[in-house]
Amino acid sequence: MVYSYILVNIVSGVMIGFLYALVGLSLTFIFGILQFVNSAHGQLMMIGAYITYWLFVLYGYPPLISLFLTSLIGLILGIALYTLVVKRLVGLPALYSLSAAFALGIFIQELAKLLWGPTYRGFLYDVGSLHVFGYIIPATRVLGSAISAFLVFLTYFYLYRTKSGRAVRSIIQNPEGAILCGVDIYKFYLTALAMGIALNIISGCLLTLYVSSGINPYMGDIYTNLAFMVAVTGGLGAPEGSLLAGLIYGLFENLLPVFLGNIPNLSVYPATRFIMFVVLMIVLLVKPRGLLGR
Repeated sequence: MVYSYILVNIVSGVMIGFLYALVGLSLTFIFGILQFVNSAHGQLMMIGAYITYWLFVLYGYPPLISLFLTSLIGLILGIALYTLVVKRLVGLPALYSLSAAFALGIFIQELAKLLWGPTYRGFLYDVGSLHVFGYIIPATRVLGSAISAFLVFLTYFYLYRTKSGRAVRSIIQNPEGAILCGVDIYKFYLTALAMGIALNIISGCLLTLYVSSGINPYMGDIYTNLAFMVAVTGGLGAPEGSLLAGLIYGLFENLLPVFLGNIPNLSVYPATRFIMFVVLMIVLLVKPRGLLGR
């Protein structure tokens, strides 16, 4: 019984790990190309969660339908942000982009509070369940995991198997060299931000397939921290590192409570987060550029 419980938590950890990989990937994708530190990452995820919630509650559209709208909104928002804000910050020290994104995050969450109030919201979307080792796993989580994994590998395919992706990687490795080779880096800056923001907002939509409750204007802070943990642990600028780090943290989040729950008077969730941050610090002490950073 104990072994089956651990095994089902491993399965759950891998599934949520793919979502975490997508969350970290969208952050490192933007940073690797534009050197833009997106500290509004979680707030943009919150937009995706709210879009999914309102489409389901008001019109009955399931999250899979919302996925297409959130991706479109993400692309439009990414283009607008680049044109209005990010374009002016390219080449400046990271503190400028960090401050601008921080202000953007506050604006987004306060606007959400003004529009929809501070109330926690949620919805029930049930498409059945799977039985794994005698335990029930909602099919929505399997679906969310599959879509997240597909998007992660699709991004990897774009970067390593297409001509455009090679140009993007050349910018990540050496922007000056890319310019000398005739690469229009500003076109790819726009493309990278639009794709990164789209993946960012999509991850908020997919999050509702795992946790469809707790949607509120201030939910973004948790996922901003998580995105930085995944991106930095895997290696900023190394998209494949986000997959590895996302799976690691997904497994930790599901397995640690199994063991920590046996310790008296210990708050399991804060202790789990603490250990995850300890892992991050150990990784940075051993490999300052992250697990797969170069």
